[in-house]
Amino acid sequence: MRIVIISAASPPEPICAGRVHWDCAKHFAEENNEVYLISPYPSRPLGTNYLTDNCNKVTQVGKNFIHVNVNSFTHPKYNLYLRVFESLDFGIRSIRYVNSNIKDYDLIYVSPWAFIGHLMIMLLRKNKRALFIMNVQDLYPESFFIKINFETVIKILKPLHWVDRFIARRSSHITVVSESLKQVYLNKRKISDSKITVLHNWQDESEFLKPVIPKEQILEKYKLKAINEKFVYMYLGNIGPVAGVETIINAFGELDNKNSVMVIAGSGTNKERCRLIAERIRISNIYFLEVPLGLNPVVELQSIADILMLPILPVASNSSIPSKLIAYMFSAKPIITSANNLSETASAIVEAKCGWITKSHDCTEWAGLMNLAYETDKKKLDEMGRAGFDYAIKNYSKKQGLIKVNQLFQRLINR
Repeated sequence: MRIVIISAASPPEPICAGRVHWDCAKHFAEENNEVYLISPYPSRPLGTNYLTDNCNKVTQVGKNFIHVNVNSFTHPKYNLYLRVFESLDFGIRSIRYVNSNIKDYDLIYVSPWAFIGHLMIMLLRKNKRALFIMNVQDLYPESFFIKINFETVIKILKPLHWVDRFIARRSSHITVVSESLKQVYLNKRKISDSKITVLHNWQDESEFLKPVIPKEQILEKYKLKAINEKFVYMYLGNIGPVAGVETIINAFGELDNKNSVMVIAGSGTNKERCRLIAERIRISNIYFLEVPLGLNPVVELQSIADILMLPILPVASNSSIPSKLIAYMFSAKPIITSANNLSETASAIVEAKCGWITKSHDCTEWAGLMNLAYETDKKKLDEMGRAGFDYAIKNYSKKQGLIKVNQLFQRLINR
């Protein structure tokens, strides 16, 4: 087959979907298919300096794998209107490249920034005979509403779900990253069950199975020697407007135990605000870190945690599984989250028996569970962490994910 994958992100960006699409491209190339991966120049996380150019960059990755960085507009800092333009511009420029350079392909797997990018690619593609597979990482326009406080803007954007429905109906097939997303496309977008496949995002389990350097070396490497022998609560990921990191900082400030520390590792638009909160309530045993690019620093840092924190606005957890949850589970550490009890995030933690779920996104609720975790026997914590790891191997491993993608593509092509 000749396969085109259009992805809004790709390595070295630490975005789970970008790594998943790269894994897919590499896998299908190794299976003697001709694969083109189209993505923008890297721009995430916010503040990272990447080398970019004013033209499209074509890189031969392997014998059958070509990666194309298109020179489209990027805007990692959150702004609704500029994010919409980013999606629009990438959709147009990526399909223009495909139309001009990769005319005779069998399948196009489309995962740009939702969902205007999907629309542009669908409308502008010249090869109408090829299978058009729509990959959905999150629900739009609904996810916009979580970040918008203006009722007028929400009313204007609400009818856009009809655009998403149009794209879904015109696609050959749809892949979604969670069962809850599938239910939305079944019940609200009115798409038939046979046209939707749940393909969870994954992590490369081999990275978590490698021996980790001793804890003392990790502490020294990341300038954390002062936290040795302490009980470590850790958040690692994007510090953005829906992450809710401010809540766990306030909750940590309510704890009485002096033998614990909190590590906030990552970057994002709300990081400085979180620093100011910690200063205002005079928390001295909190550490803010930048995380180097790549999965290995994630593995190292999470290995020194006792408890991994997943503060998320309950409404924001309804449609998809955060990539942080998958990485947390592979680190074999207990997890505390504030995800909605009916969400797939909460279901995964309950099924795996690997953590606790708050009743609300209230810092007092968080503080209560953080104290409970601190008082829990070390052996019990280890058992919970291992249960999460076993669940992740079964449901979120790269090996299992690639098998499912391969089976799906072969089935659609054969049909």
